[in-house]
Amino acid sequence: KRVEQLRANRLDTLTMPDNEAAWLAFAEELAMDRHARLVKLSLGNRRRAPPSSDAVRALMAAVAKHTSLKKLECSNAELGDAGVEHVAAAIAASSSVNWVNLRANGMTARGARALADALRDNDRVEMVSISANDVGDAGIDVIVRAVLAKQRLERLLLYDQGGVTDASAVPIVALLVGTRKIDTLHIDNFQFSAYVGAALRTAIDANVASPLATLAHNGNKFAALHVRSIEVPRRARLRRTALHTLRDANAYARALRARFALPVLVLDEIARFCAVHDLPLAVRHRVLRYAHTWTRP
Repeated sequence: KRVEQLRANRLDTLTMPDNEAAWLAFAEELAMDRHARLVKLSLGNRRRAPPSSDAVRALMAAVAKHTSLKKLECSNAELGDAGVEHVAAAIAASSSVNWVNLRANGMTARGARALADALRDNDRVEMVSISANDVGDAGIDVIVRAVLAKQRLERLLLYDQGGVTDASAVPIVALLVGTRKIDTLHIDNFQFSAYVGAALRTAIDANVASPLATLAHNGNKFAALHVRSIEVPRRARLRRTALHTLRDANAYARALRARFALPVLVLDEIARFCAVHDLPLAVRHRVLRYAHTWTRP
């Protein structure tokens, strides 16, 4: 019934049934750019068996050609890395998709790399969720690099990741320091050390032009943050405000080094993160400036 309503252009949202034949049939219709009002496509919570690679490939190939579809709701769809690669290919080729939820799909670093490549090709994406997967430190690294390269994303949800250690603190700090667009970042249940938690706070302070409104993190000894938006000062005040913030961050860093014997965020690690020339020059400059401030004796 809902498909019939969609065919009559009376619906803008469709949840795909748990039926392979329906996926293939709808893919054929979508490929012909029918259903002009369709804005959101949900793959649904699969309960019988994961979708076949052929079904996902056909549906995503059709999504790539559609011109009105904006949102892909793929949470709990059991896509795996192979399915995520098909979704990423659709995102890269689409002229309209700007919102994608890949929560809980068994994604690893392989799927994260495919998604990162798609984010570099599609500069319209504003919201991405890869929460409740297992992308590890390598996956966090490639996603953050793609986000910083395009500076388009506004909401990034990474919470409940498996295999994430303090090594992911470097890209997260780089994101906080280098972003000019993200206003919401969720890294709940990242088991960062207390030192890293403190580094996240100073990274927020160091980015005077950040639009960040909410940083959610409830890891080890670091409660959830709700950061008010930071207003960009006028040009005449920008240099003075930035220097004042960096001096405060430097004093805070010295106090933390006295408390924690094994600092995680050292200049060499952040320099290595910035050494790969896939980041804009302005972003590398901001991150390295922060790193020098943090590690200065």
